[in-house]
Amino acid sequence: MEAQKQHLKNWLSKGIRYDGRKLLDYREVQIDYTISKSAEGSARVKIGETEVLAGVKLSLGTPYPDTPDQGCLPQQSCDLCAWRERG
Repeated sequence: MEAQKQHLKNWLSKGIRYDGRKLLDYREVQIDYTISKSAEGSARVKIGETEVLAGVKLSLGTPYPDTPDQGCLPQQSCDLCAWRERG
């Protein structure tokens, strides 16, 4: 671990990142809303070569019998990196 810290310090002392950018250089940011017509909300965010997709789907449901005065917010996610590798 100490060797990794020293390696990182060496890079930072040169004023560059691993990808060659200067410390204060940023990657281009693109945001595209409403990429899904079937979701209540969605977006695609690109920062350099990194891309993230997000969507929100809402529906009304019945509360659980043991908590009739509380709502429920289920969530679901998928691992796009693994999906891309399986392709």
